[in-house]
Amino acid sequence: MGYLMCTGREWCDFIVWTFKGIVVVHNKHDNHFIEKLQMKLTGSFDNFFKQVLLEKYLYKGSDKYLTTRERV
Repeated sequence: MGYLMCTGREWCDFIVWTFKGIVVVHNKHDNHFIEKLQMKLTGSFDNFFKQVLLEKYLYKGSDKYLTTRERV
């Protein structure tokens, strides 16, 4: 679904091949699913990933790049 969101396409085929056979899953654009996915990804990024990136690669222990609501 992320691919459909990024490209604006209405559908795509997801193909899985193994030695036991091949499976083709036809995926249609689903706005409700994409909205839920975006909220979860944004929440995960804001709550976990962003702070780790800031501390590891920018200024450890500094709130220089945090928004006002993120500062404690």
